[in-house]
Amino acid sequence: MNRLYTKVLLALLGLFLSVPVAHAQVQRFKPKVMLGAIGGINLSNVIFVPSIPQTMKRGFDSGLVFRADLDDYFGIWGIWVEVDYSRRGWKDRIDDKPDVYYEREMNYIQVPVLTHYSTDAGPFRFTVGVGPQFGYFMGDKKITNIDAGNAEGLIIIHHNKEVEQKFAWGLGGGLGAEYEWRKMVFGAKVTYYQGLGDFFNNARSETFGKSAEQIFSGKAYVLFVF
Repeated sequence: MNRLYTKVLLALLGLFLSVPVAHAQVQRFKPKVMLGAIGGINLSNVIFVPSIPQTMKRGFDSGLVFRADLDDYFGIWGIWVEVDYSRRGWKDRIDDKPDVYYEREMNYIQVPVLTHYSTDAGPFRFTVGVGPQFGYFMGDKKITNIDAGNAEGLIIIHHNKEVEQKFAWGLGGGLGAEYEWRKMVFGAKVTYYQGLGDFFNNARSETFGKSAEQIFSGKAYVLFVF
């Protein structure tokens, strides 16, 4: 009988001790909210239909970041929202007249809204982000030395065409790495954005059936954990 009581007591003691451990495991992850700054360079061009020969145009992005880490299912899942000022555009490739140039510098306010994943809760981790991106056209600048004397033989139909659709949208994503130190996170990532809308009207009667941006970016960021 005493042996039975001993077994029961040991079983109850084991159950009692296991409850805090299980509770601690459930409560191990605490959501985090972060705010910070981000900036970097980009390389962009435009997918025109009919096509226009181009080289990549260099620009920059800079802005603010809001991030929330919400769950830890096989890594850390959350959301990433940026509000950036972005300078990008395109640059014509004019092979037969190397001294002649034309490029369009376009300025946007852009807002990527991404699902954010990091590999674990340790101080060093790899990151993945993917989601939609929205933007609004703020203005542009034409940089060229083309005039009546050197324009012969060039494709210039798009040079004086103004942006007709100011709202931009598309899909983006990227890979990166970061390090958390105390209440700060330092990171870097490379991203790609494909515009799904056109900034020139694309009706059959228009010049271009497609005028969508594609942008490659390299960015660094610092976040403060709250």
